Amino acid sequence: MEIFKKLLDKIDIKTFSIILLLIMSLILGLGWLNSDTSSKKLIDKIEKDNKEIEIEKGKLLKEIKKLDTNIEKVTKDIQEKDDKIKKLEISLKEYDRKLLQNNSELKKEKIKRSETLKKIEEMEKNPIKKEGNHLIESIKEKVN
Repeated sequence: MEIFKKLLDKIDIKTFSIILLLIMSLILGLGWLNSDTSSKKLIDKIEKDNKEIEIEKGKLLKEIKKLDTNIEKVTKDIQEKDDKIKKLEISLKEYDRKLLQNNSELKKEKIKRSETLKKIEEMEKNPIKKEGNHLIESIKEKVN
């Protein structure tokens, strides 16, 4: 402490103020330099993160392109299958129409058949007896 007192006695306020300002500027300068390196570290980290993000972005863009291609393929496939379904529906309607028509014809044929069976049964019960000119005409038709 005595050294400090002797030193203070020799130094006036002006010199003391200059020394104090010099010490303070050194402390602030060192603090500024240290904080600058932390800023550089932060900038380096951000740049590194940015590069990683860019790489990930590139990968994702490639994946998006693949997915877009797949979407186009699936959409095209869906459209083709929709067209095929429409064609099948049209064919099905045509078959339904033909089925109804054939059923109608079948009903007509069944009616004709039952009428024919009735006539045959009637003829078996009551055969036609031809006499005279009717008999001669019938024989001529069968011979020709």
